[in-house]
Amino acid sequence: MSRKYPKSSVVGKSSSCPRGRRGRPRRIAEQAVAQAREVQLPLDVESLLELSREALSSFAVEMGLKVAHCLLADEVAQR
Repeated sequence: MSRKYPKSSVVGKSSSCPRGRRGRPRRIAEQAVAQAREVQLPLDVESLLELSREALSSFAVEMGLKVAHCLLADEVAQR
């Protein structure tokens, strides 16, 4: 289901572009990458650590219950 789209003429560098504006798209792209790398956390580090601990604990309990269920199901199937 892949579609093929025609190449746009705007994609490549144009030689008719004034000399002062050639670096502008690259500069804008570099600024976008720099902004994407910045992460703002609305929580302080202690709150974030506490949330991580709670999530990890919840995950461990859920995985433990699944393992116990699988062991019990296997034992029932063997009998």
